Amino acid sequence: MRIRKSLFTTFYFLLGIIFITRGQGVILENNPAYLKWKQINTPHFKVIFPNGYDENAQRVANLMEGIYEPGSKTLDKRPRKLSLILQNQTSIPNGFVSLGPRRSEFFTTPPQDYNFLGTNDWFDLLAVHEFRHVVQFDKSLTGFNKFFYILFGQAAQSLWANLSVPDWFWEGDAVGIETALTPSGRGRIPRFDLVFRTNLLERGAFDYNKQHLRSFKHFVPDHYRLGYFMTTHVRNKHGAESWSKITDKAFGLPFIPFTFSDALKKVSGKNLLQTYDDMMTEMTGLWQQQLADLPLTSMTTVNQRKHSAYTSYNFPQVLNSREILVMRSGIGDIAELVKLDDQGDETVIFTPGIVNSASMLSVQNDVVAWNEFEFDPRWGAKSYSVVKLYDLKNNKHRRLGSKGRYAAAALSPDAARVATVLTTEANEYFLVVLDTGTGKEIKRFPNQDNHFFSMPRWTNDGKGIVALKSGDEGKALVLVDVESEKETVIIPASDENIGHPVPYNQYIFYNSPYSGIDNIYAINIKSLQRYQVTSAKHGAYNPTIDQVGNTIYFNDFQKDGFNVAKIPFDTTLWKPITQVEDRTVRYYEKIVEQENNHHVLDNISNQQYEVTNYAKARGFLNPHTWGPEINSTSSTIFAGLEMRDVLSTISTTLGYGYDVNEEVGSAILNVSYQGLYPILDFEFRLGNRSTFENLRNPETNAIERFNFRWKEQGANVGFRLPFTLTRSKYLTNLSYGSNIGITKVTDFNQTLRPLDQLSDGTLRSLEHSLRFNRLLKRSQRDINSKWGQTFFLNYQHTPIGGDFNGKYLATQAELFFPALAKHHSLRLRGGYQYQEIIFQGPDAVEGTYLFPSYFFFPRGYSSTTFQNFYHLKADYTLPLIYPDLALGPFLNFQRIKANLFYDYGYGKIRNFNNAFNSFGVELSTDLNILRFNQLIDLGVRLSVVPELNDVKIEFTVANLGF
Repeated sequence: MRIRKSLFTTFYFLLGIIFITRGQGVILENNPAYLKWKQINTPHFKVIFPNGYDENAQRVANLMEGIYEPGSKTLDKRPRKLSLILQNQTSIPNGFVSLGPRRSEFFTTPPQDYNFLGTNDWFDLLAVHEFRHVVQFDKSLTGFNKFFYILFGQAAQSLWANLSVPDWFWEGDAVGIETALTPSGRGRIPRFDLVFRTNLLERGAFDYNKQHLRSFKHFVPDHYRLGYFMTTHVRNKHGAESWSKITDKAFGLPFIPFTFSDALKKVSGKNLLQTYDDMMTEMTGLWQQQLADLPLTSMTTVNQRKHSAYTSYNFPQVLNSREILVMRSGIGDIAELVKLDDQGDETVIFTPGIVNSASMLSVQNDVVAWNEFEFDPRWGAKSYSVVKLYDLKNNKHRRLGSKGRYAAAALSPDAARVATVLTTEANEYFLVVLDTGTGKEIKRFPNQDNHFFSMPRWTNDGKGIVALKSGDEGKALVLVDVESEKETVIIPASDENIGHPVPYNQYIFYNSPYSGIDNIYAINIKSLQRYQVTSAKHGAYNPTIDQVGNTIYFNDFQKDGFNVAKIPFDTTLWKPITQVEDRTVRYYEKIVEQENNHHVLDNISNQQYEVTNYAKARGFLNPHTWGPEINSTSSTIFAGLEMRDVLSTISTTLGYGYDVNEEVGSAILNVSYQGLYPILDFEFRLGNRSTFENLRNPETNAIERFNFRWKEQGANVGFRLPFTLTRSKYLTNLSYGSNIGITKVTDFNQTLRPLDQLSDGTLRSLEHSLRFNRLLKRSQRDINSKWGQTFFLNYQHTPIGGDFNGKYLATQAELFFPALAKHHSLRLRGGYQYQEIIFQGPDAVEGTYLFPSYFFFPRGYSSTTFQNFYHLKADYTLPLIYPDLALGPFLNFQRIKANLFYDYGYGKIRNFNNAFNSFGVELSTDLNILRFNQLIDLGVRLSVVPELNDVKIEFTVANLGF
């Protein structure tokens, strides 16, 4: 046992070094340069926010101070003061806590998805959930993990913390806290555990490795779900402080494999696998009991499944008596608008871009409406949400509200107007109406209390809009008269998580977890009588009614995804809500009692803190990581120190870079200022250069391979313009950059070299680069994009004097195509490289300078310098099997794939030329090591080189050969 642990401890340590990664030339998530920033300092937080956002910042500051003690209590850790940035320029709802540098960021636009937000206020949910992550990270600073932090910085702390405990602990514990301290955390929402619950009831429990590490074969829900049930199970059995004790032990010895399981056993009496099995057995029993003797609605499934891969047919919308429209997506399919006929046959209509999911579609008069995210070309922290329309008759699409912040789009019955929800940069919420012809706002309804609207729908006559409206008292269902702007409450505000309201004549259909299982309900607008319309085994969602009122279509969930189901519109089959049995599984009740703070959000103070200016570049001398960080970009590996301010304005790295092609290294300093429209970069480099060349040996008259080395020290100053151009299903980026460099060159080793360069001199060079990528979105199973194009061009030259002359041009185009079967990919690459070498007689002109190469040589060959070099490469990539095979806790194989390749190269230098041909196969696997959730691509490459009558075998990591 001691020998085994010693070996795996050593491997674990090496794994830690490998996975601290960083990218050089990185583009940070910047805000627009014109923003001015303010700050509020409280005892435990520095809240940083854009000018004019004071009211919300004061509220967040009070929230964070209010939950500081309750959010820390059961992990027994009071965190150090933290910088919290409020990001109000983005339309993407999110929040995170990060190290490197240590900070938290709140993306302030709320989500429209009612099964994410529940009945909570968005800031309340963010504050409770994200603060728990702050507590967790500070909790990890103990024992040897604190020692690694002192030695190597925040990246090492993050790495070893994540190696110490599984990823499900972080999010599961945070979901548990949000459930205990708010009235509507995700642990209370049946949709949250829908896939987890259905898999367990219909397939049985997956083994721990598959449930934790996930799968390409089956759709396994993420670590939030597993984590919530695991952390809650342990707390229910062993008390509120159990995770404080477990993490103390696990974080204290992070480099010893399986410490987490040992710590769990010391506290609970059972190791990780035993605890998992107990939890799954317990939940199976609870959910089986929930379903016992439950009467189920008889329904007809509309779609016809042709394979077992997890696929969902979401948000059905009736087109006519024979066809409905859905948004289809799944483990092997990107989101697409698909038409289903009454035989279940499918026709792809349109592929949307990056969908801003409001859990709804809208169709009227053969026009489809939904929402998509769009992005500012330059500023990564600024994004928009627009309304997209697709005309089914003319097969044309367009967008409304360019640079808007709209979510949840619903067409009026005549398709002339769109009701949608606007969130301003100041977090003001408005129900608005847009003209579908012009895109202009034609109506904005008053919202004096600034309650949050979501999921609007028009009434049949086009005179009213129903919507969800959330405030301090919870969530209500309201009906708004478009002309008079009068608002009528249909269902009063409460903590019932109603969603997806759809009016039809005198009824409004909606979703509710009233019975403990999400189902479809209806309320009579006149009598206000409520009814349960469906009783589905796992969950029914997203109702819609056909034009004549004969049929109700909806989504019924099964183990392979959401189906489209239908039932007759027959009110005699509906059950009055007074007769509906509450079968809710309240698995969260014990942790609510343990925390004993479920009213904490009702007692937040309203203190007015002082507001002061905050300089964007403040704190740029902020070293957060200083250990053996490794970066792998192109053919270079980098290790060193990193500094960055919390607003991601200035990034500085200092370290050592090693060029794999040239087999030499250099000391490097990089400074990148990203607060302006162009990114400004500075680099200083001191080290060695090298080139390999095939030359004739005068002693043997044979062509031999020689290595020539020299030293360089120099500086580069330049700019980059990165643009995000994504506006459709293709992820599109364009970047341009130029820099000027001055390099001192010394100490050539060139005894046999015909390139008679100076032994000392100064290189003055300019470099220009252009890159373009346009790649189709990928599903989970896609190895490469089915369609796509990439292009790059790099040009370096010496037009500004100096002792050396040189020109280097490299360009490559890459094309992706679909192949013979789904998830197969054909990739074609072609490139040209020119390295200027001027000859007089047998030797090169004195002062010829060789720039480093951007190309990988044809596989099976070693790199060689040529004046002109061409290459063509073809790859056919395909998945072979999804084994879900675990070798104990050591290795977990998720996918095995193959790549067939052919490479051709042709090089010429003066009178010498050579053609290079190779072909072969790469077999690789996507696997997890020691239950670490990061997938690693490991494989073997067999290259056949006919010219040399040679077969070369290499091991590969991420398709790089060694």
